[in-house]
Amino acid sequence: GWTGEMGYEIYTQGEATDCSELWDHLFNVGRPHGMVFGSISSMEMRRIEAGILDSGTDFDLSMTPYEAGLDGFIDLDKGDFIGRTALLAADKDVKRLFGLKCPGGIPGYREKIFDGHTAVGHVTAGAWSPYLKSGIGYVRFSSPANWAGRKLLVKNAEGKAFDCEILDLPFYDPEKLIPRGIDTSLP
Repeated sequence: GWTGEMGYEIYTQGEATDCSELWDHLFNVGRPHGMVFGSISSMEMRRIEAGILDSGTDFDLSMTPYEAGLDGFIDLDKGDFIGRTALLAADKDVKRLFGLKCPGGIPGYREKIFDGHTAVGHVTAGAWSPYLKSGIGYVRFSSPANWAGRKLLVKNAEGKAFDCEILDLPFYDPEKLIPRGIDTSLP
């Protein structure tokens, strides 16, 4: 799902479903098993930890899949498809979207990323990660480079700067063992 967790999505029949009754029933049945309500903030934090990108927020139509780091989803050998010719011609070494870890703060949407005194990108999403015990987020760089492993600065709207490290995504669980129910060691 959207959070990188093992979970379920429930689709209803719209107005034909008493969603309040369904909600109450699910929580009454789930509570003895540790089920709790989680807000959209917790979902956002988990999606960032899991390296799940949000179209329109983290990447947009101005970027190629290669720039967004989505090249693993492209199979140029599967035959013809819409956009294949453009993807064959596209520069493939142009990654611009990375993770960032900021022990000194939580990166905020649209905050600038600096390399020295030069703005080189901006934050597309950020949250506190209780598991990593750090602020984390996504950074979209203005130009491609080998950004992973670099130490840069995040500067917020008030001008406060804090250190960050640029990382490849996801932050952990690259084999996606958590959503497959194989790794249950994390809370």
